[in-house]
Amino acid sequence: MASAIDLKHSEVQVRADQLGSALSAALNSRGTEGGGWVHHVDSEMHILDFSLLHPRGLVLSLRHNNTHLKGDAGRRLTVACVYPPGYSGTAETTTVGIGTSASSMASRIVTYLLPDYVKNLEVALAEQRTAGQHRRARQLMNREMEQVLPALHPAGWETEHTEAFRNRSFWYATSLDNAYPPAHAGGEIRLSTDASTAEITLNHVPAPIALQILRLLNPNPAVEGTVMPRGLPPKRRALSTVRIIPGEVLPPSPTRSAATGTDCNPAPRSVAATAYGSGDARRRRATPAHPMQWTGQLLGLPVPRAGPPGTRPARGPCHVPDSTATGRLRPCANCWTTAPPSRSTSPA
Repeated sequence: MASAIDLKHSEVQVRADQLGSALSAALNSRGTEGGGWVHHVDSEMHILDFSLLHPRGLVLSLRHNNTHLKGDAGRRLTVACVYPPGYSGTAETTTVGIGTSASSMASRIVTYLLPDYVKNLEVALAEQRTAGQHRRARQLMNREMEQVLPALHPAGWETEHTEAFRNRSFWYATSLDNAYPPAHAGGEIRLSTDASTAEITLNHVPAPIALQILRLLNPNPAVEGTVMPRGLPPKRRALSTVRIIPGEVLPPSPTRSAATGTDCNPAPRSVAATAYGSGDARRRRATPAHPMQWTGQLLGLPVPRAGPPGTRPARGPCHVPDSTATGRLRPCANCWTTAPPSRSTSPA
């Protein structure tokens, strides 16, 4: 009896290996998903059961179900898409006849399964990566909570492989079998999936500890301490109303020469007295009304424009040294009158 069962098992294994090899070759010849398909036979199964694997993570499971049915219904393989653990969707399935060719099987798989399977597998792999990140976050949070509260311990139904990233822990106010140290109060904590928040339940909490917990939950705690006066800086000296800023342009002065940039030199009173207080009356009568006209005619200098009729200079005539004639005086550029030269320059 045992030999007959073993013989039947061996025949099923050989048949599964033949179908898997032929079907993977058909998919590779079509260039499905870039090729690279291989098959794997489960040696423990006593029915036709093998898988098709792809390097991108695609897994197709082919199994001979409904062996109790007669006719063609009992001779069909169920092809199911395999998703990673934690996938929330539904796996796509179809059936192919055992007696059909490998090319027909591959055509049906490519047409009815792979389009939706490839699209949904990307979502499933992303969910798997997210679930792995959440497990690592819970594992880190459980480790930190155990350091803060040594009385923390997992529930009794947690296994050795799941207690590290568990989402529920307990502690007690009294020690049980000296396995964990006691705490001030008993309670339970439930972590969210990503360990970003927690739900805490406390039992028999002493009043002082309850007040401390409530103070920690207050987003606007009362400020405690002594009020101290704030030192003020000394007042600054007021700025004067009159200031001279370096580089400031000043308006021109009536007694300032625009050509030379120097102040006019008023003619000495003695020079003017010498020029006008000497000579006979006839020369005085012949002297023009404007002294500069007489001086310009005598020295051959250009006669400046005379002022308005009947006007005289407010400060009197002024002189500046003449660079062309040593000892002589010439009118400045801003004055419209000048005194005649000294007696030494007068004609005979």
